Amino acid sequence: MGVVPFAVILMIVVAAILVVFTSHTALGRSFYSVGGNKEASKLSGINTKLVGVLAFVLCGLLTTIGALGLTSKTLSGNVTLGDNLLFDVMTIVVLGGTSLTGGRGRIIGVVIGALFLQVITNIMVLVSINTYWQWVVKGIILVVVVLIDSRSKKD
Repeated sequence: MGVVPFAVILMIVVAAILVVFTSHTALGRSFYSVGGNKEASKLSGINTKLVGVLAFVLCGLLTTIGALGLTSKTLSGNVTLGDNLLFDVMTIVVLGGTSLTGGRGRIIGVVIGALFLQVITNIMVLVSINTYWQWVVKGIILVVVVLIDSRSKKD
């Protein structure tokens, strides 16, 4: 294994491909359009059912790529290996600027959210903070970000 873990390289490559896909292709922009307003997308001629199916296909593909990254990190395979990552994923997405009440997220925001949460987690591990307190800190981060998001929507 080199200096940079395979999972990090994989994340950078996949994120770059997705940024290009969502910002420079009609199908990528259709994903945002259908996600933002399905009825308006349908009225503008987008096949919303096809885009929905393709979104699920893309989600499955990305899940497989993520599983490969996790498997490369742990050097083992187990169907329950990623079960404890759901809370981190939700926190990362919200940290990245995607609202829980709907709205438009950005891929680069999610990457930045992932890097931020990983840095916080690494700091907590380095200073030997108990795992349970790490979950508490991550929960506080999630609650604070959701509160900030909800306050900004009210203004």
